[in-house]
Amino acid sequence: MNIQLKNLKIVQSLSEETTCYSATVYVDGKKAFYAANRGCGGADEYHPIEVALFNAASAWAKAQPPRKFNDMELASDLELVISDLITEHLVQQDAKRLLKKIAFVENGKVFTINQQYAPQLHDKILARHPKAIILNALTLAEAVVVLRNAA
Repeated sequence: MNIQLKNLKIVQSLSEETTCYSATVYVDGKKAFYAANRGCGGADEYHPIEVALFNAASAWAKAQPPRKFNDMELASDLELVISDLITEHLVQQDAKRLLKKIAFVENGKVFTINQQYAPQLHDKILARHPKAIILNALTLAEAVVVLRNAA
């Protein structure tokens, strides 16, 4: 099942205990439901457009393997699936912002140099930071994976 968020709006200033957001959720390319959270710690709110698609997405999410968080194991549900999609969106936004400068990861930490990346700088950066993974030399998808692992 392919679940996508479109028209995602995140309001960081209202995100207290949970992420304040609203989005249109598409299931297998079809508009299925609206999802939102007010950011005050409550559960996500869903407003089905196509009830059958909403129910199918909810059942699919519950059938996914449990999620491990530190010492806890949580049963998968639609809220966790949507949370993962929001996190992925935010990581991609961060990656795009970082790639406007020279950005690299070394020993699990992200570093930036306030200068636009040019390929001829690659060897110079590695000379000073031999264990660095230079994000600018990667595709966006590869950079996102490196950033996700660095966090």
